[in-house]
Amino acid sequence: MDISAALLSQWQNLAIEGMLRALDPKQKDPLPPINQRLARLIEKKLAGPAGKLEKRLRAIQKAKAAMSP
Repeated sequence: MDISAALLSQWQNLAIEGMLRALDPKQKDPLPPINQRLARLIEKKLAGPAGKLEKRLRAIQKAKAAMSP
């Protein structure tokens, strides 16, 4: 391959920097904001008729609790 030493060095530095960033538990990148349409949909579903999602979640949790020994 015909890659210059400078370009190879730059790629190596970027790779090492990425690995160090991934291994550093103290440094966290902020999460991207939720799309406004998605946020409205979630709010709508949570505030839906008689809290269908909350009831469904409780039913699933009860079923799992009953199945576990």
